[in-house]
Amino acid sequence: MTSSYFLVSPENFSVDYSINPWMEGNAGSVDQNLAWQQWKNLKQKIESRTKVYTIACKKGLPDMVFCANAAIVHQGKAVIANFTFAERQGESKHFYDFFVQQYGEKNVMSLPSSLFQEGAGDALFDRRNLEKPLLWCAKGFRSIEQSYEPIANFLHIQTKILSLTHPEYYHLDISFAPLDGGFLLYAPQSFDDISNALIEKTIPKEKRIVLSQEDLDDFNGNAVNISDLVIVNKASESLKKDLANAGYECVDNNISEFKKAGGGNKCLTLRLE
Repeated sequence: MTSSYFLVSPENFSVDYSINPWMEGNAGSVDQNLAWQQWKNLKQKIESRTKVYTIACKKGLPDMVFCANAAIVHQGKAVIANFTFAERQGESKHFYDFFVQQYGEKNVMSLPSSLFQEGAGDALFDRRNLEKPLLWCAKGFRSIEQSYEPIANFLHIQTKILSLTHPEYYHLDISFAPLDGGFLLYAPQSFDDISNALIEKTIPKEKRIVLSQEDLDDFNGNAVNISDLVIVNKASESLKKDLANAGYECVDNNISEFKKAGGGNKCLTLRLE
């Protein structure tokens, strides 16, 4: 059964502050009408394949639209994000309320205040058919390694930890996209040597699709994947060819307004596993 998706509509999206390098110099620059159209285009593409749940972006929480950071979701359970920056911490209550309504209070966990972890922005499930589900987890900028032990215990999963090395690629989902069918779309330049060795040991070479620097900076690693569909920003011809050879249909969805805040198509969605 195809997973459903959670989105947050962008009525209060804007760039009001700077908490990542992409935001610098972009305060007040968002074209609200264009942002709405880009978001609607993405929603329509997803709805052509599966069900979508939406809530509204709350006033004073402009980054709430990037709901990939809302939670880690697995088999009817959710671990709510504990945001690093004060600017985003008010989002957690709204995400908690949504998931309690969906799954019930006993199936929703909030982390202790000292354990920063930013949802599926920094934690992505391996798409291979494994006996025990594997969650790829990031540390380095927004999430800390110590957060993943209680998450693994609550969700009954195994984890592998990757270290992010560049502030521009501050969340795992900018550089790392496990795809249905077992392929991995990723950018080795975002990780340290130990992390790359772990990736190469775990994922066979023939299942790894490497992003160019151009595609990484165009947020094409920040991909929404539903079965054989891969939604990116503006893929290079070489990336389209690589994805086609692996059996995927690559579709562009321009996210110019959201990139001003450091987010792409995947950042705007949360897969409900």
